Amino acid sequence: MSYIELKDVSFAYPGGFLAVDHLTLNIEKGENVAIVGQNGAGKTTTVKLLNALHYPTEGDVIIDGMNTKDYTTAQVSRKVGYVFQNPDDQIFHSTVYEEVAFGPKMMKLPEAAEEAGQLCPADHRHGQVCQRKSL
Repeated sequence: MSYIELKDVSFAYPGGFLAVDHLTLNIEKGENVAIVGQNGAGKTTTVKLLNALHYPTEGDVIIDGMNTKDYTTAQVSRKVGYVFQNPDDQIFHSTVYEEVAFGPKMMKLPEAAEEAGQLCPADHRHGQVCQRKSL
């Protein structure tokens, strides 16, 4: 079983606009995935399905064995985080480690904060300032 599974997922916005149409996707824990496509292709909607900001109108989104339909957004957010498209909307701290560890620290999960920090490159864990650039 994959860590993240989208099983024949569709999502329609109120008014009927079909943003995601029968998507099946499996992502393993630790796997890096890029979701790319044209404007309006459903990328943002798909990612919002992963952390229960949206729920599928058809199909199932399974995160670490949890069907998101059975959980609140707050419960799912303990498993899935959301990184904004624009870094100016995301970065609040001066180091990558502090930014990545912020969520787990707020949830009173110090072990998870340290584990998240280990995902940062060594030179970005402590003291390296994040450079924000707008293109």
